[in-house]
Amino acid sequence: MGRLENRRATRYYSEVPIELAGGTGLTRDYSTDGVYFTTDQVLGLGEQVQFTMCLTNQGPTQMVKLTCQAEVVRVEMVQDKMGTAVAINECVAELLFKNHDAADEVTTAYASKEPIFRYQPGIL
Repeated sequence: MGRLENRRATRYYSEVPIELAGGTGLTRDYSTDGVYFTTDQVLGLGEQVQFTMCLTNQGPTQMVKLTCQAEVVRVEMVQDKMGTAVAINECVAELLFKNHDAADEVTTAYASKEPIFRYQPGIL
């Protein structure tokens, strides 16, 4: 029988690339409270990290860029990578718009002038 999860936020299972200072990672799952990802970087328990990730399911011409401040709450080896769970302290979302130029087959993205929201767990 599976473990019953008692979580405040819905967890989404998806592999989304993330960018960390000095490296990259790939999510396994994420929610408004935290993210689990694998990376080549060695991060320590309690370490404060900043990362960005883009969610592209907002439509064919939109995506949301999340810039998050978080604390490392768990680390484990997963094959040849470091599995890392972080608790989000603050997250700022920017709406990005894709501009497709068919002639040059170039896609560029530009951000909205203001964040669409700033989230801090426990504040809402």
